Amino acid sequence: MVMAAPDGAMAVAIAPWTSTGFHEDGTPFDRPGRATIVLARQPDGRWLGVHSHMSLARGVPQDSHGKRPVKAR
Repeated sequence: MVMAAPDGAMAVAIAPWTSTGFHEDGTPFDRPGRATIVLARQPDGRWLGVHSHMSLARGVPQDSHGKRPVKAR
């Protein structure tokens, strides 16, 4: 969803996302959420993200205990 100001100077984009979380015992669970991004139009016409926020849906556990892959150095 995108909402724009009537003068076209600012817009807000809201996008759902999903990931997989893991309980302490290793069992997976769905971890849906949403991202909110505020965009401001610059004088040259480009859009610039001036604020962003990501949040989990209500009731979704904040913690996930999955093992992360080790990054190569």
